[in-house]
Amino acid sequence: MPETLSYVPEEAMRQIEKKESREKTIEKNEVDFLDCQIENVIEDYKAGHPVEWESWSPYLADHNMATSELLEKNMPNVDLIGIEIAKMLKEKFPKARTISLYDEYNSNIPDSANFYGKPVIADKQLAFPEEVKRNFKRSVERCLKNQGVIKQGEKEGKNYLLVSESSKTEKAQELVDRLKTKGMIEEGEGGEISFKKGEKSFTLRTKSGRWMCEALDASAFLDPTNLETTHLVILPEHFKQQQDRVWVILRSLGFEPTRYHNIFFDEKGDPKEIADEIRKKIEAVESKI
Repeated sequence: MPETLSYVPEEAMRQIEKKESREKTIEKNEVDFLDCQIENVIEDYKAGHPVEWESWSPYLADHNMATSELLEKNMPNVDLIGIEIAKMLKEKFPKARTISLYDEYNSNIPDSANFYGKPVIADKQLAFPEEVKRNFKRSVERCLKNQGVIKQGEKEGKNYLLVSESSKTEKAQELVDRLKTKGMIEEGEGGEISFKKGEKSFTLRTKSGRWMCEALDASAFLDPTNLETTHLVILPEHFKQQQDRVWVILRSLGFEPTRYHNIFFDEKGDPKEIADEIRKKIEAVESKI
């Protein structure tokens, strides 16, 4: 009997490769392009389709929380990488809109603690004052201008967009309401909210009321214009699972985010080498289009 050859469709093979890659840790200075069809980004950009890119998402908790000053000379390595990538992307896609999702929502400071410093309510964090949040946004904008990512004369909203993590909490509740109508929400004691579909289950809001990044990121796609824009989002490798969960949520609501592309990088790597690796990939694909 002749040997039977099984055919694996291209998309199925891609999902198999994606699963295998998730089980590995990328090496130093390595970049993971598995979730990015860079040729689609380039083609959309050249065709005049709306394109946005994001590579730098600073956390206020990593900087001066008292003054909300962003410490450019003492940035965490992951921020240095994001800035280097941003400068390169501005050069390659000057007409695309720059996005910076800055986090002034997660302070990592217990809101209340006992004598031994243990939080009285797990995960409950101290919120930053509104003035500190506003000052941090100005610091983020100033840094992008100093680095040449925001050019002189460019306007917020048109050429670049600074999005705060805390601004997405209302949309996160709307997201939960939609999922609830489909029977995909479990509500636990103390206000905890979890997504559940089949074997997949993960937290969207903790008992303390703190929204998880999965809910905040997915909620952005309740805005129809985000489904019409090509997004290139470049993140540290530890965000892989979080991004996979975002797409589980969106697909459960019927969204097919075909214009969303992820690149992941080694956050301990050399900033210039990682940015150059992404540049080489873009230019290699450009030469074939």
